[in-house]
This record gives sequence, C-alpha cells and structure tokens, in this order.
Amino acid sequence: MFVDATMGVALILVSLMLGGLLAYLAWRGRHLHQKYAEAAAAVDGQIVDVINNVGLVRSFGGLFRENRTFATEVGKEIGTRRNSLLYLEKLRILHAVITAVLTACLLFWILSRWEKGQATPGDVVLVVSLGFTVLHGTRDLAVALVEMVQDWARLAEALRALLIPHDMPDAPEARKLPVARGAVSFRNVDFSYGGEMILRDFNLDIEAGEHIGLVGKSGSGKSTLLALIQRHYDPVRGEICIDGINIASFSRAGLANFISVVSQDVQLFHRSIAENIRYGRWDASEEEIYAAARAAYADEFIRALPQGYDTLVGERGLRLSGGQRQRLAIARAFLRNAPILLFDEATSALDSESEAIVHQALGDLAEGRTVIAVAHRLSTLRDFDRIVVMAGGRIVEQGSPEDLSSRSGPYRDLLEQQAGMPGG
Repeated sequence: MFVDATMGVALILVSLMLGGLLAYLAWRGRHLHQKYAEAAAAVDGQIVDVINNVGLVRSFGGLFRENRTFATEVGKEIGTRRNSLLYLEKLRILHAVITAVLTACLLFWILSRWEKGQATPGDVVLVVSLGFTVLHGTRDLAVALVEMVQDWARLAEALRALLIPHDMPDAPEARKLPVARGAVSFRNVDFSYGGEMILRDFNLDIEAGEHIGLVGKSGSGKSTLLALIQRHYDPVRGEICIDGINIASFSRAGLANFISVVSQDVQLFHRSIAENIRYGRWDASEEEIYAAARAAYADEFIRALPQGYDTLVGERGLRLSGGQRQRLAIARAFLRNAPILLFDEATSALDSESEAIVHQALGDLAEGRTVIAVAHRLSTLRDFDRIVVMAGGRIVEQGSPEDLSSRSGPYRDLLEQQAGMPGG
C-alpha cells in the first residue's frame, strides 16, 4: 500500500536510475579491476615460477635479480590495486551522497505532508525507516572494504614469509674472486643430511681443466658433492676450495659466476627462449644469445619455431622436447662461460638421436674447462681424464677409464653390469 502513489512511483524510478548509474560506472571501471587481477596473477605466477626453479636461481646466482623482478611485479600490483580501490571508493562516496540526498528529500516531503495534515505519524515513521534502510545499504560496500583489508593482511603475511633471512648468508667479508682457474679441492669434508652422514672425511683434488667423472650407486654421495660445490649446503666439517680459497668466503654471486650447471632435470622459466638463455648472463646481447645457441646446436630448432627466440617455453619448458631443453641449458652454460662445469646425468633421459647432439654440444662446452660429471651411463665418461668411484660417502677407487677398466675393482664391475643390461 502506497502512502502516496506518485511518490512511490518516483522512488522506484529514482532507485532504478541510481542502480543503473552505479552499474554503468562500475562497468566503466572494469579495465582498472582487470589490470589489478592480471597484476595479482603475475605476482602469484612469479612466486610459483621461482619456487619451481629455486635450484636454477641459486646455481646461477639469480637471487637478487629475482628479488628485484618480484619487487617490480609487486609494485605494479600495488599500483593497479590502488587505482581499482580509488575507483570503488569514488563509487561508494557517490552512492552515499545520492542516498543521503534521497533520504533528505523523503524527509522533507513526508514532513510537509504531515504539517498539512495529509500524513499520519505512522506514515512519517514508515518513510523515515525506508529512507534509512536505503542509506544503510552502503554497508555492503563496507563489507567489501573489510575484505580488502583482510586481503592486504594476507599479502603482508606472505611477504613476511618471503623475506625470512637466508639460513646461509654471505659472510661479512664475503668477496668476489676476480679470476678463477677452476681448481677444486675437498679437504676433510664431513656432511650429514637429515641426521644421516653422507660424506665422511672426504678428500679430493681436481686440477684446473681436468675432467672428472663421479660414479657409484645411488646414495653414494655424488650429487651431494655437486650441491656442496655450489654451496647449497655447508659441510659439517672441513672445507671446499676453488683455487685454494674456501668457497664460504665468497659472496654467493661471486661463487655462482664461476660455475655452470647442466643437469638431467633442466629447469626453465615460463618465459621466452631468449630470456631463458640470457639467465646465464643478464647483460648478454642478442647476438651473444644467438652465438650461444649456435654453439649448443639449438639455433636451428629455435628459428624453426613460430616465434623463434620469442617463443614461450611453457611451464618448466613442457612445450619443448627433452633434447631441446637440454640444448637450451647448454646454451645458457655457454653464455655463462664459467671455468667450472657441473654435469648431473645430463644425457641419461634422452633418446639416441638427441643424446648424440647433446653429447657433441657438451663436449664443445667442456673444452678448456674444469668438468665434474655425475653419470650412471659409463660410456659418457670414456674420454674423461679421471673416474672417481664412490661408495658410502667415500672414494673407493679412482684413475683413468682405461686403467680402471683393465683391472678388477668396483669400476669394472659396474662396466660389466651395464654391458649385461639391455641396451648397455
């Protein structure tokens, strides 16, 4: 039942116009909200991308670069979020002003009718109640603002987690080694992980330019040696030296400058091929990237892709074959031009054709550099200077491939086992 039919119709029309105006203005600002959504997704993607490739980040000393990249993405998100919220705040204020004016008009109208004796006190109460109900409708926007504060709190919590100090920070006097020949030494190294002793009083000297193959059963400590050289962990006792200097005295960036890694599980960012190769050296020119790709026998297949070097490789490089991913990792190592190369089962998961290409690229890359390679397929080590056979975190045998294969011992046992396997 209407107190006044004309005013009832007018209120309905005004409400519809108000709703239509707010809907139109909200639609007009959709690009601001979309930009914020995209920026937020980019931040999430950046976090996931780095976490999935944390080993690569650490191996190539990319921590500070990724911090800067992340700070840039967060800055974009904050900027777009500010624009989005300012626009919503303008809508909230406009809504509140219009609602207040509408309520004041209602009060003026119903009080005028009451003074003229055309409305009862009940009519006044009814109209005032309806007016304030419209005004209180803005609480939905208030709830949205509260949710925004909650989201901000969650973001702050995430940042606090991300900014936890590294558990192995650089020493205060950490330095960069100006020139490295590439000699590596393990001196009385003990290392345990999860309460289990992996290496015991381990000693190994590798001359600059020497090619060393590490073999042995799983769990013998081969991959642990590669992780310790990169200082992913610190030994419990002893020291690891490059050119006679303890790597614990290097800055992380300084240490990473002298080590390149090519592993079985190639780690690639969901970025372009050029960006993934450039991870080896941030300031590389396009021509240097092309030269590294040619040296890794990757240029031909890259240029055959629809977007060439601008092709996105997909999540963890899933748009590329195993051999193609390996060649990108080798190109990255060529660009790095580090004196020490670490190979961790670099060809074990490839088909014969891809393995031949990758093996040739690895051979070119290894020339003139110190190489430490972990391999189960012993045939890949036949041209190495020395083979180190490990068991239980110790060296049980070492020598040239020819020497070890000519006498009884663990290495010849491994050769005979592989010779007896299908395809061995």
